[in-house]
Amino acid sequence: MVFGSCQEEDKTDPCFIRPGVEGTTRPGLSASDPLEVTDSSAVLIGSIGPPTCERSIMTNQGLVWSNEANPDTSDNLVRTTPGGIYYILSDLDSNTTYYYRTFGVVHTSILYSNEIAFSTLP
Repeated sequence: MVFGSCQEEDKTDPCFIRPGVEGTTRPGLSASDPLEVTDSSAVLIGSIGPPTCERSIMTNQGLVWSNEANPDTSDNLVRTTPGGIYYILSDLDSNTTYYYRTFGVVHTSILYSNEIAFSTLP
């Protein structure tokens, strides 16, 4: 079976997207260490580039965060446009660890960047 490609299935091909499979990390999505972390806020940094394959179209993208590891689109979410992300997250609990990452939807798959953890100040 072939998905998103005119060649045989190759899971190392950056154009290979298996419809309906979530959680795959792909180039073009990244999260960086936050800036200006306080007891109740942080500036989240990331980037969303175009898919690495001309045959792939990103239809939705943004940033997800949670106080539990591996946040996904069912957690806190902000939709953004492609490019650099600079998002001020406020009303956080003090002395708490939060996790965030960027995401993009390509076909029916949700792709995530690396995950970043940070702790608010006491």
